[in-house]
Amino acid sequence: MVPHIGAFDVTFVACHPNMGVMAASDEAKLFHMVATAATISDRPSCFRYLRGNGVSVELSPGNKGIPLERPKYITRKLLSGDLDLGIVGLDTFNEHGQGSEDLIIIHEALEYGDCHLSVAIPQYGIFENVNSMDKLAKMPQWTEEKPLRVAIGFTYMGIADAILDIVSNGTTLRENNLKEIKGGVVLESQAWETYSVLCIVRFCLTLAIECSSGCVYCKQEIDDPTKRST
Repeated sequence: MVPHIGAFDVTFVACHPNMGVMAASDEAKLFHMVATAATISDRPSCFRYLRGNGVSVELSPGNKGIPLERPKYITRKLLSGDLDLGIVGLDTFNEHGQGSEDLIIIHEALEYGDCHLSVAIPQYGIFENVNSMDKLAKMPQWTEEKPLRVAIGFTYMGIADAILDIVSNGTTLRENNLKEIKGGVVLESQAWETYSVLCIVRFCLTLAIECSSGCVYCKQEIDDPTKRST
């Protein structure tokens, strides 16, 4: 994508359905975006590259970028066997992992990417003095004929009374005149490291082939991945 006026080209291209649009802030991130674009085969993608001079930053080893993935795609590729190891949030793991026993968590707290799934309501109007789930549930406005409407994502506030959304620092909520309330946190999340059982199978098959002479035998206990005998 040839750069011209960034305010126009990125906006215009982003209007295309299912288009992946990337814009690097430095040359190191540009390496990763080029690598990412090369791996995308199921949808169109583009990236806006930098021009002019700037302060150099440290580049990736060998000048090779690392393909970037959306968290939900990481989980799906772990399930399909296209990835062996991935780092995703607990919220993504629960939503897209489908409760599969083929995904094994090997580190539950990497201590970054903290966020939580929380209920949020408007700051003003009938909700101005509501500051807890208990008060929200007891508001006289809710009846059997007109129950409390909860939607996923703040874009639905026009047709819902409250939303359920992922919150990191609360900036998006404040920008949309929304607030969290006491007792409204549904799930605490941070980055988790997980891998697929399929990678164990591949490892065992590879080792068995390489050591087909019978001098080495490897067995992986699926129920307890820490048990391994040679």
